Amino acid sequence: MKIRVHMLAFGKPGEIREVEIPSDCKNTEDLLLDVYHFGQNDFQPQQHPSVSVGDVIEYNGELHMVAVVGFRKMSQAEIKDYTALPQRDRMLVSYVR
Repeated sequence: MKIRVHMLAFGKPGEIREVEIPSDCKNTEDLLLDVYHFGQNDFQPQQHPSVSVGDVIEYNGELHMVAVVGFRKMSQAEIKDYTALPQRDRMLVSYVR
């Protein structure tokens, strides 16, 4: 299964990384953890940065920001505001729950 990740932490504007994960995830939290794990260039080398805190995972029409601890579900409006921030300031948002 391929999952799209918006590379908002260290990627170029509009950069998307597709992460291939096993399709045996039991729930959304496990799936998100797998996307983070397999999104590291150690496991799936790509011409993109590894998935990092501040990136946004797109799954089943929902958006989940990689937070310092866990993941934060975000609305389209929150993502719009988040992407409008300068890239260096987005990291601060990932600390807020």
